[in-house]
Amino acid sequence: MRNVQVRKMRVFRVNHLAVLFAVIAIGFSSLANAGRAQEFTPFPETDSYAGVFAQMNAARKRAVASDKLLMYVMGANWCHDSLAFVRMMGNPEIAALLDKNYEVLLINVGYFEYIRDIITRYGEPIVYGTPTVLVVE
Repeated sequence: MRNVQVRKMRVFRVNHLAVLFAVIAIGFSSLANAGRAQEFTPFPETDSYAGVFAQMNAARKRAVASDKLLMYVMGANWCHDSLAFVRMMGNPEIAALLDKNYEVLLINVGYFEYIRDIITRYGEPIVYGTPTVLVVE
């Protein structure tokens, strides 16, 4: 009977240590990912509409010169959906498709200060949120 109790205790200790190590590993992983999330800032800083429109005009000229569609990705570095979208665009298959067919411009819309004038410039009256993707021929 005593052997059974000892075995149960040993199993509990092993399981308890396994859970403890898993929690520690997850904690370190979260810290590492938190550092990466802060470092991943694909949307360039925006300081004015003039700067944004200059970037848009330059991208439009590159698209016309290379006979590609123009894709504006309007997002923000604070927006997890925007960051996830840009990460997805980095998938090798998706990146190859984008490189072949699109001139892509990432536009930092801040906290929506810049997005309304950009969207209305193309006749779209509604801003749904970030990321907003606009494809222009």
